[in-house]
Amino acid sequence: MADQDTPTYYASGVEISVSPWDFTVRFSLREGATPKDLRPVANVILSPQHAFVLARLLAKVVDAYERDVGEINLPPRLLNDLGIER
Repeated sequence: MADQDTPTYYASGVEISVSPWDFTVRFSLREGATPKDLRPVANVILSPQHAFVLARLLAKVVDAYERDVGEINLPPRLLNDLGIER
């Protein structure tokens, strides 16, 4: 899908903020052991409608991945801290 003119980034961290008009997804790269060791990589700003569709598409793709490859294991405490249920 990507072409030579489209930058590609790897991110090991993500932060999401919301306003009445948009969702901002901030991707970062961990370069050490402390929160100060996060280097911003990219900000992606989405309309609420686009964020809604993206969230459902990601859930669909992750479900298919886990069906085909196996469950993605995460520490229960991480899920709890993020308020995410398995």
